[in-house]
Amino acid sequence: GVFEENNSIKSVDIPDSVKEVGRVAFQECKNLQKVSFGKNVNKIGTLAFAYCPLLEKIELPDSLKIIGSSAFADDSNIKDVSLPDTVSYIGGGAFYFVPWFQNKKDEFVILGDGILVSYRGTDKNITIPDGVKMISGGVFSYNLENATIRVPSTVKCMDENAVGCSATIYFHDQNIDISDFMIPDVYMPSSTVVAPKGSDAAKYAQKVGVKYVEGND
Repeated sequence: GVFEENNSIKSVDIPDSVKEVGRVAFQECKNLQKVSFGKNVNKIGTLAFAYCPLLEKIELPDSLKIIGSSAFADDSNIKDVSLPDTVSYIGGGAFYFVPWFQNKKDEFVILGDGILVSYRGTDKNITIPDGVKMISGGVFSYNLENATIRVPSTVKCMDENAVGCSATIYFHDQNIDISDFMIPDVYMPSSTVVAPKGSDAAKYAQKVGVKYVEGND
């Protein structure tokens, strides 16, 4: 990124003319303490502000739609984030090891416009709440091996590696983007997709060779 690993930067004011903060733009700016976003920023790229240990508070603009993977990862001093409901995509690990995020106690951590970013429960019989529209990367991890996951009809996208464990996953007949939701050849061989015939989920399972069972939850 343009300012990557620039330790002289302590404050950043992003002007209204900027619509996107690019990938790794301010990664590892060790002395960055404050960021002010212009009112037209709609995307924060992958790793854009990762590894900035002095950042304390983030106020994201209402114009924001996309937060890339690991965008604020390992920002170990952020205790407060103002995140608008306009955000429709949050990549995996966007707030990895951020205290504000780690301190959330809900079983299902849902941010922005219905984005499931973390499952904190231990029950392997999982019913994702109605109203969730997206499942971010890394939500269901290896410690949930052999889980049963029921996906509501409101979900329209499962991000890359959303499911990181062997599982039986139930879908409805919704339009859904699940192109890379599970690691190929790792968890797929021991997983099952249960979905109506002809649905997006059924087509995906048959295309990539995941065990498919016709049905509906």
